[in-house]
Amino acid sequence: MVNPAVPPVTTGALLAHWRPDVAGVVVLVAASLYAAGVVVLRRRGDAWPIGRTLALLLGLLSVLVATAGGVGVYARVLFWMYTVQALVLLVGAPLLIAVGRPLELLAAVRGRPARGRIVALLANPLLGPAALPVLTFLLFFTPVLDASLRSSAVGAAVRLVLLAAGLVFALPLIGDAAPRTSLAVALAAFVGFFELLADAVPGIVLRLQSTLLTTFYAGLHRPWGPPPLIDQQDGGSILWIVAEVVDLPFLALIVLQWIRADQREAALIDARLDAAAPGAAEGEAGPVAGDPPAAGQEVPATDRPWWETDARVFGANRAADFRPRR
Repeated sequence: MVNPAVPPVTTGALLAHWRPDVAGVVVLVAASLYAAGVVVLRRRGDAWPIGRTLALLLGLLSVLVATAGGVGVYARVLFWMYTVQALVLLVGAPLLIAVGRPLELLAAVRGRPARGRIVALLANPLLGPAALPVLTFLLFFTPVLDASLRSSAVGAAVRLVLLAAGLVFALPLIGDAAPRTSLAVALAAFVGFFELLADAVPGIVLRLQSTLLTTFYAGLHRPWGPPPLIDQQDGGSILWIVAEVVDLPFLALIVLQWIRADQREAALIDARLDAAAPGAAEGEAGPVAGDPPAAGQEVPATDRPWWETDARVFGANRAADFRPRR
């Protein structure tokens, strides 16, 4: 291959270099649909927080820079920049887009919660965290890496898949797609802990790799920058460090959701027990907890542990939380 026609990486070079990419069309369509939704709400007289709009626009701008901007240009020249591109699409941009609450905006425009199989899939606490380490492994340690660099069509498809997978991971953490039951959030926290360990593996392997995963960068013969193997190892260091640093806030957010979900369920259970207590409807005082029942009297449900009588723990309601919504 001929020498790459781009200069060494600088801030000015990153800002100056752009190239066409299908992600630009996706960004334009997404921004237009979101803006149209905000306009519909405001014409109704409903407010939509400006912070959410700015977060989503910043996320879409990140996608544009990572694909059509300087990061996208240098991703075909430096392996470590390819790694940065993958991390932006898989983690950075999806988190900002999720903060924009696109599903909540859709629900507000339609006048009803966004339901269906797609939302149920997004809300699955296992899917996103389990898919990220697998997707990272497939990207860097299979022929997908070389094919995405040599074929524009494959590269565009890979970038869209990374962005979609990142949204599957980020959307359940924020907004309507977030799991609502404490058991579901606890399961997400459990998986997230193991993901924190699993995410380190691809970066460590890349950092210690002594052979090139692809000959694409070696064939460029660029006159500047690190040698191909050092470039690849630098990419591994970035993947390792960023994956661990970014995972910690995600895990903390899941734990916070776990606490809030448990508080909501505790308040709901207390309200149900108060409503079911004898004399509650007439304003009379119910039996004191711990008093033995009279002879021949059945033990009231309120004297039994709440989890034995709550259908949300053992019953159809609990099972429904994990079934796809129609």
